[in-house]
Parts: sequence; structure tokens; C-alpha cells
Amino acid sequence: MILSGHAMKTVAVALMTAVLLAVPLWAPSAKASDIDLSAWSCKQFQSASKEDVALILAWLDGYYRAEDDPPIRPPTPRSLMPIAPHTPT
Repeated sequence: MILSGHAMKTVAVALMTAVLLAVPLWAPSAKASDIDLSAWSCKQFQSASKEDVALILAWLDGYYRAEDDPPIRPPTPRSLMPIAPHTPT
């Protein structure tokens, strides 16, 4: 059976819609866990993953920052900065 141009377009749109609706079912769900800092010791914080520490520090920074304070980006580590050519003085 050969589909005409209009029928083929209708089938393609229906197929694309079905795929787009099914994508959220295939995608892995994000597993967020609560972090109770009142129950954490300093040792737990120091041994936490880089991602957890970054998340905690970002949250604390936003929580304690005044509403009208300008957003400040963390400094770039020197190892990631481009090397400037040496200019004689």
C-alpha cells in the first residue's frame, strides 16, 4: 500500500507526536535527595562529593545574600585561565 502525500504527512506527524510524548517515559528521572545540614558533621561535609559541596555552597550563598546584592560569580581557578604572553616592562 502506497500512501499519498497528505496521508504520509499525517502518518509522519502522528508518529512524531507519539515519539515526543513517549520521551519523558524513557528519560531517567532525577533522584533528588534532601540534605539536612543540621544533622551533618564537619567531617561529612568535608568528605562530600564536589557536586554536593557546590550545591550546598550555592544554596547558602543565595539564602544569605540580600535581595538587592549583585550576583557574583566564583573566581576562575588559575589553572583554567589562559596563559598571557610575557610582555617586557
